Amino acid sequence: MLLPILVGLFLLEGVLNQVQDFRIKPQAAELVRLEGLLDKQLPEDGLLFVNSGKYPTPLYFAHRKGWIGTNQEIKKEAYRDSLEVLGLKHILILKRAFGNDMTLPEEEVYSDEDFRIYRLVD
Repeated sequence: MLLPILVGLFLLEGVLNQVQDFRIKPQAAELVRLEGLLDKQLPEDGLLFVNSGKYPTPLYFAHRKGWIGTNQEIKKEAYRDSLEVLGLKHILILKRAFGNDMTLPEEEVYSDEDFRIYRLVD
């Protein structure tokens, strides 16, 4: 009789311990509209850089190929140039979810409270 109660308590503790994983954080909820936004702003075949650090999640939501990295990396002109040689066409700056806002000298093609998109000009 004691064993089923203990197993039940362990199960309950396991679920309650992970309850935060069942909710979407408000700033991350905006990633759902990322694919539609990018479809309007840039071609599907253009390679993209996203300032999400080590997290590829925004790139998955964008349904694009490209690179992920930090603000410090993409601020470096030499780094941007090296990615452009490999085919980089656009830079997506996440202002709240997974990243922080920043500005770049490239041509800005879109900006709202969650995202900023730059186009690398040939």
